[in-house]
Amino acid sequence: MYFRLRYFGEEHIPKQGGFIIASNHQSYMDPVFVGTGTRRPLHFMTRSSAFRIPVVGPMIQRLNAFPVDRGQTDFRAIRRAMEILAAGGGLLVFPEGTRSRDGSLGRMKSGVISIGQRAECPIVPAAIRGAFEVWPRHRLFPRMGRVSVAFGPPIPPGWAREKAPEIAGRLQKSIVRLYEGLEWRHPA
Repeated sequence: MYFRLRYFGEEHIPKQGGFIIASNHQSYMDPVFVGTGTRRPLHFMTRSSAFRIPVVGPMIQRLNAFPVDRGQTDFRAIRRAMEILAAGGGLLVFPEGTRSRDGSLGRMKSGVISIGQRAECPIVPAAIRGAFEVWPRHRLFPRMGRVSVAFGPPIPPGWAREKAPEIAGRLQKSIVRLYEGLEWRHPA
């Protein structure tokens, strides 16, 4: 009730097998906002330094977070992601790599495409709207507001490695389209 959460497109989340949800990133709460809109448990990568913060570290571990060292290729985190997907689990990835500084969508990095291709699993585009307004990175605590999450049709697995740039562009466009589509569904 505090965030008046609304979800759209939950039918696009696969009922079984490994899958990735790729979403824009606006707030500390994004894993919770996206995760509560799915009926399946999600695992997600979090910067490794967050695990050293008292209270936060143990809490995010209970929420199925695992560490990733940003700014480099973290093979340990990639292996963990592959294990989750191979076991039929769900993985939540924020391809922008960090929370938005101003609420706008940032450039997507290609790591999610590589993981999806190697794991041969569908990638479900998602968009969050309103999370930046309720808890931007410069605020210490959240405020009340409305948050909406939309899931789009999955990008199916089975594409060749040389198609990665095309798939990345398709994913970016899908997330932008979902985000813009939430504008009329997300009254202030």
